[in-house]
Amino acid sequence: MTNHAAVVTNERQGSKNRKTHLGCGNVTSSIRSRDGVFPGVTDGPVAVRDVIVEGVVIGSFYNLDDGRWEFLGPWDDHHRVRVGSTEDRLMRSDRTFWLYTDGASRATPVGAAIGAVLYDSQGGKVQTLSRHIGPATNNEAEYLAFIGGLEMALEEDVHRLVVRADSKLVTNQVRGHYKVRAEALKPLHSRAVDVLTRFPKRHVEYVPRKYNREADRLAGAAFPILP
Repeated sequence: MTNHAAVVTNERQGSKNRKTHLGCGNVTSSIRSRDGVFPGVTDGPVAVRDVIVEGVVIGSFYNLDDGRWEFLGPWDDHHRVRVGSTEDRLMRSDRTFWLYTDGASRATPVGAAIGAVLYDSQGGKVQTLSRHIGPATNNEAEYLAFIGGLEMALEEDVHRLVVRADSKLVTNQVRGHYKVRAEALKPLHSRAVDVLTRFPKRHVEYVPRKYNREADRLAGAAFPILP
């Protein structure tokens, strides 16, 4: 595992590129400073420092509103991006929209619900989705939230999109890292990939639930109140 503290310590010394020991051999590391947003965590654009190891962004420090620097993702090795790649440029573009989705399932007769929220490049909320969908498993609900969020983004004529969800199953299946074994999920997976490919520039990544609170809240708000 990369020792992020060692990278930050070297960054404070002011060197842009160096050879440093990170506990896993001598590797090339660097820090890239930029402005960026993390909707739901930052309030608009903030200073960001990307930690780059061997040409791959292994995560980023965000200067939060209270002055703290917090290390934020990616939390799944499959979702790391290479510097200069299309996905890397998308993550840094001031024309990128950000979509967060979440699905939740409860016992009968409550069923399942989905939530999604679309943010613009400045972190401003553009559109939301909160819908009760009836009987469905949690994985089915996650897929339906993912699809519903994408369709909402299409309606807003979005062309550059980063999608974040707290389901490792969904994010890794749509990226082709996990096989789709459950028969019930195969048509949902096909639909999700079909809609996703309608965006000329797109990137999908997993985020922990604590960074997906608004989509989670919207899914929870859609559940009916039983007598």
